[in-house]
Amino acid sequence: TQAVFGWIIESFNFFEFHRKVISCSRLRPSRANRSLAPHFERLSLSPPSRLISETSMADIFREVDEEVRRDKALEFWTKYQNYLIGLAIVIVLATTGWRAFDNWKTKKAEEIGSRYQTALNLEREGKADEANAAYMDVFETSEAGYAVLARFKVAGSLGDKDAAAGAKAFDALASDPKVDPVLQDVARLRSAMLKLNGPDAAETRRRLEFMAAAGQPFRHSARELLAVSALDAEDYDSAGKWLDMLVVDQQTPAGLRQRAEALLGLVTTGKPAAP
Repeated sequence: TQAVFGWIIESFNFFEFHRKVISCSRLRPSRANRSLAPHFERLSLSPPSRLISETSMADIFREVDEEVRRDKALEFWTKYQNYLIGLAIVIVLATTGWRAFDNWKTKKAEEIGSRYQTALNLEREGKADEANAAYMDVFETSEAGYAVLARFKVAGSLGDKDAAAGAKAFDALASDPKVDPVLQDVARLRSAMLKLNGPDAAETRRRLEFMAAAGQPFRHSARELLAVSALDAEDYDSAGKWLDMLVVDQQTPAGLRQRAEALLGLVTTGKPAAP
């Protein structure tokens, strides 16, 4: 009986010692040895300094820390696994959907580009009606980009047959807020080219004068149109003014400056002498 009780007491002391080891897992090895020393003595074991070296204690602490980390990781996964799995599924589906949409959009753009090229080829071959039909198809079935280019082509084709109809088509492009501002200015220029000799010539010149102001992107083309229009009307003073502005402007393209200098010669020879 005494042996049994003695064994129970020793076992209790051993488990108490084990609990102390776990509780000291985050202490420095030297402090842990001092804390556990009384338990070694009570169990009649060798002193900690002989039985447990600094290295072995560090190994014990490392194993305990790893076990704690594993337990925390398992607890985190158990608590949030459904959310994490759901998030992963959403990311995969979103990525797949975006890639599918991007591929569809790319194929559509390639198809429209191919149809636009077909219309260009028809135009080069002199098949105007077929080319216009192809441009209209591109305009009606595409967005932005190619649609705007197709509208320019159709308006130009209309202008070749009927100046008023072509000017109206270009005016529609110039007033469309969906069209880029630079392309709107191009449309205004094309419209002015068709209207300069029409009944709205005065209003057209007024609009061109605004575009011919300093700093405007298409001022050189607008000044040339105004000069040519003034020459047609035998208004040599206005023609000379616009041509001088072209020659003086350092940013005027070389080819356009040469034309302006040549037209200035016409102004000089055609202008009547002062009385």
